[in-house]
Amino acid sequence: MLDNVDAALESAISSHEAGDLLIAGEKYLEILKADPSHPDANHNFGLLTAKLGEPAMGVQFLRTAIETNPTIADYWVSIINTLIEIDDVENAKIALEKAKEVGHNSEVFEKLEANLAKAMMMINAVKSVSIGNVEDLLSLKGSEARDEIT
Repeated sequence: MLDNVDAALESAISSHEAGDLLIAGEKYLEILKADPSHPDANHNFGLLTAKLGEPAMGVQFLRTAIETNPTIADYWVSIINTLIEIDDVENAKIALEKAKEVGHNSEVFEKLEANLAKAMMMINAVKSVSIGNVEDLLSLKGSEARDEIT
């Protein structure tokens, strides 16, 4: 049983920052064994697993961190970036919308939105991308929609 979670977390973070990822991973897992919903341990272990080439597994830990404490902006930034990295733009878009719903509207989230739009444009299967409300424009002639070409 883990006696001091804060000290264990501090030790895990030190190992992580020093690049000793296997030791850091073991320490995060020890914390998660004692407290499976520990938000910082889930977040950091999610980042670590993503860095070690398992981003889909990392997303699961990042989700747990967010579910435990959705007020931490870094958790949202990490999951959105990881989802974009694995080309899961639909879930990245959903995560960004949820982050905004809980009040995360800083400049970093605007940059994430731009990165997400860029990622969406890189997908070969994209048929169209709309920004804003275009449904009303669909029923108009080009000249009525201020389209200078028609």
